[in-house]
Amino acid sequence: MRHVPAANPFIRMNKHYTILQQSVRSLRGPLALTSALMLTQVSAQLNVAAVNTAYTINFDGTVGGVESGVFAGGGFQPVPINGRLDSDAWAVSGFSDGNLAFGGSQITAGTDFRRGTTAPGNAAVSVGGIYSFGGAGITGRALGIQPNATDFTPGTITLRVQNNTGSTLTRFDLAYDVYYRNDQNFSNNFNLYYSDNNTAYTHVPSQDVVSPAAAAGAAWVANARSIAISGVYVPNGQYFYIRWRGDEVSGSGSDDEFALDNISVTGRAYTMVRCTAASSTVLENVGTTNLAFSITNPDAVNATTVDLALTSGPAARINSYTTQTITFPGGSLANQSVTITVTDNGTCDGDAVEVFGLQNIAGGFGTPSIGTPSGHTLTIDDDESGPAPTIAQFFDGGVGDNWPITAGAGNQSSTVG
Repeated sequence: MRHVPAANPFIRMNKHYTILQQSVRSLRGPLALTSALMLTQVSAQLNVAAVNTAYTINFDGTVGGVESGVFAGGGFQPVPINGRLDSDAWAVSGFSDGNLAFGGSQITAGTDFRRGTTAPGNAAVSVGGIYSFGGAGITGRALGIQPNATDFTPGTITLRVQNNTGSTLTRFDLAYDVYYRNDQNFSNNFNLYYSDNNTAYTHVPSQDVVSPAAAAGAAWVANARSIAISGVYVPNGQYFYIRWRGDEVSGSGSDDEFALDNISVTGRAYTMVRCTAASSTVLENVGTTNLAFSITNPDAVNATTVDLALTSGPAARINSYTTQTITFPGGSLANQSVTITVTDNGTCDGDAVEVFGLQNIAGGFGTPSIGTPSGHTLTIDDDESGPAPTIAQFFDGGVGDNWPITAGAGNQSSTVG
């Protein structure tokens, strides 16, 4: 594995400072300082600055914080030169020449991260790595991957999106194109995942792209994908992560090429309801306990309703619980709660685990959704105890003697008493 030195933060800071100085010198009047300070606040990743607005990446020209110029397969760095991608927006894993973390640099010539641009005429490649692909079927350039036994099998490419709308985003409308060149006899996949914390990623099976195992030629095959991802929680200034994961599926020989293009991301500030906690524990004699729920982006006028259903566990242990409807008044951010009555039955019947789930959300603003945690697990500790067990061991050689004593050979003590 080649060692690629990390980007020097001091050099990077000086570059931004030089740009800032030049900007200040070019300004006149009282707005000079304000404008310069605003420059320092511009963040590098895909910047979603307004709700209900599509932001597009097509690898054919500069997108601030994402790419510089037409992508030429020149690698990744935090302040990219022409033909490179901005690593503040991209992270990559699963290549034999290493990984790329957000803000890192992978620009060494001849490595997996810098395979360049495919030649005119839609030429196929065989060396594993990241390319700028084009040719028949692909308009302009696309982010290309050639997997092999040690590259992108498995591997991931992750796009980081920052919410700068001033609102909490709870839904992202995502569209993109995936191309594969089925010129080899190995079937590969290229699947979608997402996260609002960069730790737990959710797979979206409906967006899977799988190339056939049997080779069918060098033409690019287009696969348009689009989905509304709801129930996420991305406050202003925080991040949403879109990940594509590839791996081999079946077959033999070499792997098919893939290309990613025309990524469109739209943030929505719709109403969302979720539990304030995923679990709690109470004693059986507690009497009652409250489960709390929060709302994000309530409608100014319309109320939001959602049902809390018991999805598993004995209803008899919680006073024969039935589904309750929770109502959030219009214009209110106040938490709402449901009171659960715990039955103290006087019986030693063990602990009970009651699982509740939010269902059937309605009203609110836009297309309302249920966020995470979407349910609550309530554990009830039994406060009764049964009779203590009697443990006995017989030594009389009778029916109850399962540990007989054998005379002789030191098995019995000859000591009196």
